[in-house]
Amino acid sequence: MKSEDGILISGSSPGPGRAGFPSPPQTGYFIYENGVWNSFNTDTTPELAGSQFNSAFNSAISPNYFVFGSWGRGAVLHDRNTGEITVLNRNNSPLEPIAGSNTFIVVPGIDTDSRGNIWFVSYLAPNNTLQMYDPAVDEWSLFQRSSASSITDLYFSLTIDSFDQKWITLQSSTGAGRGLLLIGSDNTDAVKLTSASTQGNLPNDLVNQVVQDKRGEIWLATERGIARYLFPERVISGTAQDRQASFLINEDTTAASPFLLRDLNSTGITVDAANRKWIASRDNGVWLIDENGRRVIRHFTTDNSPLPSNRILSIAVDEKSGTVFFATDEGLISYTDIPREGVRKMDELFVYPNPYSYRMNSGPVVIDGLSERTSVSILTADGRLVNRAEVRSGRASWDVRDFQGNRVASGVYLIVAVDENNSERGLGKIVIIR
Repeated sequence: MKSEDGILISGSSPGPGRAGFPSPPQTGYFIYENGVWNSFNTDTTPELAGSQFNSAFNSAISPNYFVFGSWGRGAVLHDRNTGEITVLNRNNSPLEPIAGSNTFIVVPGIDTDSRGNIWFVSYLAPNNTLQMYDPAVDEWSLFQRSSASSITDLYFSLTIDSFDQKWITLQSSTGAGRGLLLIGSDNTDAVKLTSASTQGNLPNDLVNQVVQDKRGEIWLATERGIARYLFPERVISGTAQDRQASFLINEDTTAASPFLLRDLNSTGITVDAANRKWIASRDNGVWLIDENGRRVIRHFTTDNSPLPSNRILSIAVDEKSGTVFFATDEGLISYTDIPREGVRKMDELFVYPNPYSYRMNSGPVVIDGLSERTSVSILTADGRLVNRAEVRSGRASWDVRDFQGNRVASGVYLIVAVDENNSERGLGKIVIIR
């Protein structure tokens, strides 16, 4: 799943050829916009029916296209403006079929670079494993296998960072992890990263997802634990130390392991508007950790939430609304969280519930309409500071307590928000009833 500008897109298949699932023609893709789901498959869409496109299981968003990769049927370009659908296959693209086939094209990796080019990975293709499409001129470029990887290191998923470096997960033909391949922005320099302490220090060689957070760090979800690269721009050209992934250090010194979520089999990782990380697991629900990776904020399972299953396939965050989408093997569910995308100009803040009654309300007060980086102060009517917080998203919460952790008294409280440049100011007020 991918989400951007309030739109969610998703394939409808977990990769049937790999996981042993059947591949009915209805396994197309979905687009969720303005509260409406639209399904695109061979039953509803003539363009897909003509090419027998199904088994969509991977997606990406470019400035002009929604892009979907399939297990065996190539890829789709869905024009965001016109709705035009183009199925990419052997007839109109250099996407290459698996060895021994003329038509079976598996596309598990898709992403876009800073110039709007769309990159594709062809899995099990004998020659062209990495392709780039430039929609501005309707031209393709082909890239042969990097010499930094071996012939048995098969390209799989793809993430392009803000430096236009390509992070490609590697697997064997049977799906065993083979580490990561990092290709530089020049598409020439490259380095292979593995779990070996001198070659990458990955938590595990099976890397399921790579994501870049809002501070530019690269975070990895692996079969056994989470890790990150603080300075991804140094990994190729830097020292051996720069190529060593850092494990997450648990702030709880009494925990069984000094590393946070060290043994978690993580299927994915997503960053929200507050730079916190949502971690998907294979059999242990969803974990939310703070932006520094030192503390677990929430852990959702079927025992304490409406999750239909503890097997999480994918997570996507809509930063505009603060909605988090969880795809499980038993269906899709959403959760509305506090952080959301910041506004460019602050004015009157939206504060709710308002009034707030200790007898009627049990959750926090939500403060909406903030800039991306804001200092929020809670004041009494006569100007006494009650509490303060530094916020990294467009929405914040207040637990209705003062600096000492005590519930505040009844009265009118002022909320003043100032952005990091002291150029924008937002004001609000709330009535507290004990």
